[in-house]
Amino acid sequence: MAYLYKTICWVVCLFLGLGGQVFAQRPEVYFHQNFFKDSEGQVLVENTLFVKDSKWRKLSDAEVYIGVQVLNSKKEVVQQDQRILKANSLLPLSLETTYLPYRLNSVLGAGNYQLKILIRSKVNPDSLSEVLPFTVKSFDADTASLSSIQMLLRYDRVSASTMWTKHGYDLELQPSLIAGKTSKFLHAFIEAYQGKKRQALLVMIGISKGESGLWLDYTSNRRFKPGETDVVVLKSIDITELPSGTYFLRSDILDTSGKVIETKKIEFTRINPSADKVETAELNTNHKISGTFVDSMPLADLKKYMVALQPIATNQEQHTINILVKTQNTKQMQDYLLEFWKKRDAKNPESAFNDYKELLTYAQQQYGVASMNVFNTDRGRVLLQYGKPNRQDNELTDPARVGIQNSNLINYEIWTYYHTERSNQNNVQFVFVQENQGNNNFRLVHSTAIGEVYAPSWRSQLQQRYTQGNNGFNIDR
Repeated sequence: MAYLYKTICWVVCLFLGLGGQVFAQRPEVYFHQNFFKDSEGQVLVENTLFVKDSKWRKLSDAEVYIGVQVLNSKKEVVQQDQRILKANSLLPLSLETTYLPYRLNSVLGAGNYQLKILIRSKVNPDSLSEVLPFTVKSFDADTASLSSIQMLLRYDRVSASTMWTKHGYDLELQPSLIAGKTSKFLHAFIEAYQGKKRQALLVMIGISKGESGLWLDYTSNRRFKPGETDVVVLKSIDITELPSGTYFLRSDILDTSGKVIETKKIEFTRINPSADKVETAELNTNHKISGTFVDSMPLADLKKYMVALQPIATNQEQHTINILVKTQNTKQMQDYLLEFWKKRDAKNPESAFNDYKELLTYAQQQYGVASMNVFNTDRGRVLLQYGKPNRQDNELTDPARVGIQNSNLINYEIWTYYHTERSNQNNVQFVFVQENQGNNNFRLVHSTAIGEVYAPSWRSQLQQRYTQGNNGFNIDR
């Protein structure tokens, strides 16, 4: 199959040929395009190609011609290169997995460009060609910013430079953006740049799931030290227990208030059959459940309280819970529920469970919605994750509200936490808006908590749209 993967902040799969046809005889190519700030403050564009041909049968076959041109908006050639790539005879060659890599670095000004690519394999008469448009945007000198984020196959400290060398390391890209079943770690690289404000900043890097962007349990932080203008973040993330699926490798840069200044992410695929089933050892912990709070718990309650753990369970725990609820094995569910709360409170798991159960009941009474589980509502989820807020205001008691006639107000709530253990922050706020008066569901539209949706303009948008009433309100994010 002939195709390109284009990596900027996301991944686009392009099939070479008219109408998306598949040409099995052509070489297979992965393409990554990444943007960095160079030493002069201009934009360094890294165009990286990985080429493999199914017709290669021996080491001497692994040879390919590559021709590349960069054209500006006037169709003028601003850079070009051509060369022949060969397999390194000193390295072991697996014809199933080996790709010949190529990189072209370009320092370009802001504007629209095209990248012309021509590839001919030594043993394949069918060449591969493509014209890829791309846009270069200058890095903002006034505010902090991030480079492209990269998923690495490996990184090693080196003394001599290669095509992969940056900051004294060889940073070899992962060609396919697939973390296979033998992958134990995901290696990530990004650069963060200070703006003129020279403010205190935090860079988060890790894995998130879905477009909601909520972080999983695989996140690391890097703070700017006093005097640092740029920082390099290089992290190895343990993905041994990350189940198969589609995820985002993601980085956020935040100020001290928790405001997300910029986010960069790329989509990758995890293949991990060993984590897609519940391990026997995990289920057969052989706890003595006699006399515990799970001993006489009926199946219906077990299922209810297992599913309700979603807001506080890790990604792997959620995966296990889903399987157990489907299989409906009472003994395994009792055992797992007891083990879950022993992890939270080894001395008194029943007390920890009862506290959560009480919070769940309170959430249902206050924020329950007939059409969905309360822990799937935004207010229910936040309550279960962060606890009860220290202060709650609404559209009538909000001290920062500007003058609007009370009869025209859209219902909203502001929850304030003086401190949260979950994000280790002070004075955190959550804003919920009732989009439809027909139910009790309020949507989270803004929060200062790390990893939550951030929309500081929510007040002005709310005020602009109050005449629409509750129905149809949809705040921009």
